[in-house]
Amino acid sequence: MQTDRTSKWLIPLVALLALIWSCTPARMLTVDPAGFSVSDADPAIILANSPNAGKSISSIDGRARAQISRPGVSERVSVSFISDRNRTLISIRNNLGIEGGRIYADRDSVLIFDRIEKQAWKSDIARSHELLLNGFSAFNLIDFIDPVLHAGEVQTVLEDEKRYKLVFFDGKTVIFSKLNYLVEQIIFSADDPEIFSTFFFENYAGLGGYKLPRTIRIFSEDGKSVIHLVTQSLELDKNNLDFDIGIPTDITIIRI
Repeated sequence: MQTDRTSKWLIPLVALLALIWSCTPARMLTVDPAGFSVSDADPAIILANSPNAGKSISSIDGRARAQISRPGVSERVSVSFISDRNRTLISIRNNLGIEGGRIYADRDSVLIFDRIEKQAWKSDIARSHELLLNGFSAFNLIDFIDPVLHAGEVQTVLEDEKRYKLVFFDGKTVIFSKLNYLVEQIIFSADDPEIFSTFFFENYAGLGGYKLPRTIRIFSEDGKSVIHLVTQSLELDKNNLDFDIGIPTDITIIRI
């Protein structure tokens, strides 16, 4: 099976729009290296003060530019995507506008179509965990752009002068601005240095009653790989989205 060519565009771009679901056991936080101290703030109040609290996006349709920098490699690509709360379809084009591939994902499986090599692969979520990002197990674009957070899942609250840090039982950390209660950063627990684990959200803008980031910077655990994502267009809550990945009938889908 020829996967080397496909992985050149697949692995960094899956990470680009991924919300990582960590399976790491909860850890008790004893020392915070960033200078945060334990806070008495109520996580329910912090989450309720978010501009997006009390509402939920049902679907998105958009385009984005991305620059992916890894040791010895720098790539510029464009991404088109649609997503509802259960499904995502991503189309990836290089800087010449040539479509290289498409990725369809739901809560159970991932389907990959390499339009250049005319090959397709399907994997269940558990197997994609091993094949795609060694720590990536499922993703949905709305989970990434509009995460659903619950106060009962918060293990610890910390704060500094400008920010609240919420540490969740599943291992992720979410940092909010005290000024506007927007999410500034999400950090996922990672055991592999190449996993994209730290997400910075910037340049928020209003859209359809929501505050959403226009720029997202994503760093690998070792800091050697960076993805810079800039949203070009985004529509919310569209109906009748077409999630057909477009694999021709003469192409056999390979189960991996």
